[in-house]
Amino acid sequence: MAIHFDPYLDVDWEASNSEFHPCGSRIADSKYHELYCAQNWDKVTCKKCLKNKKALQESFEKTEKQICEDMGSMAAFIKKEKL
Repeated sequence: MAIHFDPYLDVDWEASNSEFHPCGSRIADSKYHELYCAQNWDKVTCKKCLKNKKALQESFEKTEKQICEDMGSMAAFIKKEKL
């Protein structure tokens, strides 16, 4: 079985309710999800993931940037409201 790229491997997979890997391949068995995924590109063997490496990496970086911006906005609001 191929090893897929998953930048959020440390996130509770069951809570995400995703049935697909980031490359679009269907997840075969959720209890073995961590065995068939990697955050390190050197370990990835999935041809779809490797073919779309640039797009997957850009998507991951865009999501991370948005999370940081949202956290900054929340921190500014809390500071302003003195919560």
